[in-house]
Amino acid sequence: MSLTVGTDTYLDLEGAAAYFNDRLHSQAWVAATDPDRERALKTATRLLDTLDYQGVRTSRTQGLAWPRLCIMDPRGSAVPGNTVPTFVSAACAEWGIWLLSHDPAQPVHTVTRKQVGDLNVELAASLPDALPPLVRAYLAPFLSGSQNTAQIVP
Repeated sequence: MSLTVGTDTYLDLEGAAAYFNDRLHSQAWVAATDPDRERALKTATRLLDTLDYQGVRTSRTQGLAWPRLCIMDPRGSAVPGNTVPTFVSAACAEWGIWLLSHDPAQPVHTVTRKQVGDLNVELAASLPDALPPLVRAYLAPFLSGSQNTAQIVP
């Protein structure tokens, strides 16, 4: 198995190793085998490509969602249409390490009712956020519509 940046991943193993070299709590990445790391990056890329981004693909024939046109970075500068922002590569790495330590196919169980003494608390049931927190943080400037907003519940 091998990775091809721009075809099946946004980040190769060397780029991911450099990213995780400077990151705390990267044990899941360090402990994984190269084939598992490659699968994690490919899966993360496929998941990233399911999201709704601002702008448009640079080419109608490109396989991945990035690079894109009409995109601004978090500082308000235009992102060149021939590049993938570092935030997207970082999101790929973050989702990859998340996948190495979580099984997205397993259901998430949340507490909806809790009683402590006479106090009863019932929480409204909701679906868990599909994006790992650091992935959402990196992608927030590029997501369009409701994927980049919080829902206020009265």
